[in-house]
Amino acid sequence: MVGRALRARGLSLAVMESLTGGLLAHQVTDVPGSSDYFRGGVVAYTAEAKIRYGVDPAVIAQHGTVAAETALAMATAARRAFGADVGLATTGVAGPAALEGKPPGTIFVALDYQGQTRVEHQQWHTTRQENKRRAALAALNLLWRAVRL
Repeated sequence: MVGRALRARGLSLAVMESLTGGLLAHQVTDVPGSSDYFRGGVVAYTAEAKIRYGVDPAVIAQHGTVAAETALAMATAARRAFGADVGLATTGVAGPAALEGKPPGTIFVALDYQGQTRVEHQQWHTTRQENKRRAALAALNLLWRAVRL
């Protein structure tokens, strides 16, 4: 459904993932014909990788890697890096341990749709694998709500 909406609107997509470790890009590209709209993605798992691929170091210094502001910066960096219409990002704490004082299951997904941004925060109490799966689905849901026909 997301791919059909992107294709129908003539929109392109890029992703930057941390928490999901490539699962989001996998789900997007698992659909035949996704090359019509998917420009590319990057798994930026560390703060250094996020900065290397376009996240302002000041955002990470001020908010950390697990924050709404960082998720938004990641979505914008992905959109810009790949010249896409839409940037989508995931960051959070998959678990089992806390990170930056945030408990496992803390998830941020963000969208930059031609410069208009949205971010959502969710908190789950599930396994590492389930947190990653839910985060990828939450990102796709955020994208769907932005581009549906």
